Amino acid sequence: MLKNVKSGHILVGCFMVLIAFVAVTGLWAVLITRQGPLTNEKMVHIPQGYGVSQIAQKLTAEQVVSSSFLFKLSSKMMFADKNLQAGMYSFDAGIPMRDVVKKMARGHTAQFKVTIPEGLRSQEVLTILKNQEHLTSVEDLPQFTESDLLLPETYMYTYGENASALLERMKSSMVKALDEAWESRQPDLPVANKLELLVLASIIEKETAVDSERGEVAGVFVNRLKKGMKLQSDPTVIYGLTDYDGDITRKHLRTMHPHNTYVIKGLPPTPIAHPGKASLMAAAQPNETENLFFVADMTGGHVFAKTNAEHEKNVEAYLKKYRELVLGEK
Repeated sequence: MLKNVKSGHILVGCFMVLIAFVAVTGLWAVLITRQGPLTNEKMVHIPQGYGVSQIAQKLTAEQVVSSSFLFKLSSKMMFADKNLQAGMYSFDAGIPMRDVVKKMARGHTAQFKVTIPEGLRSQEVLTILKNQEHLTSVEDLPQFTESDLLLPETYMYTYGENASALLERMKSSMVKALDEAWESRQPDLPVANKLELLVLASIIEKETAVDSERGEVAGVFVNRLKKGMKLQSDPTVIYGLTDYDGDITRKHLRTMHPHNTYVIKGLPPTPIAHPGKASLMAAAQPNETENLFFVADMTGGHVFAKTNAEHEKNVEAYLKKYRELVLGEK
């Protein structure tokens, strides 16, 4: 009889422990899935070498989590206490503690974005990179020129990434894009190598920002190259000027420098900017056209012409619009 009573007490005790465990586990599950204390999105940096206790204190101080103890317990219960990773994290407002632990265990650190627009010169690209506050060693970035392969694009990077590593990614992207354009080029294209294709693409990039025009602009330049005509591209003139203030003059057009396609025949020796993928493909696959000329139309696009006579009329129409819209003449 006594033995049965003891057995009953043991069973009751085990049952009570089980109930307590379920209750505690249930409470823990509620606590770690409910909305956290963070009121606004916040960036928090966890230094290298921090253990779970230091991380818990840091997150509590930053009001990402409500309890240092609960964070440590949760990390243990989720088998993540040995896997929490250092880095810069972006935490959303109200993020539950469970998601904080998951994010840090998976190393989902914040990603930062830098956009390099098409058509920039190297110094402009360098300035953009040096202004990225989350990159490191920006002061060690080497000087580079338009001949260096850099693809204008939007790049993602992590906190503390070395600026030179990002620069290498930009170079690799351009190598790939240039290779693809070169492999897809038209067979009768009047360019001898990848560098010349890059030079042509850079001129196209500076001539138009209208995607639908790139192929036609490329077609005009290819036609002129085939006929032995000077390209007469204003951006090539501007590239070599030291006194350019926004207005190109007849004197500028006559200025002798290696990139001025009003005075030299063929392509300049080096690119005049960093072209994007669209201009690379336009250079490789220009439109089949009879046009040899184009002029701006005051709306951001261009008017194309087959003959010089047509072109002169288009130029006069452009000048008339310019005088009316810019100078206010009637």
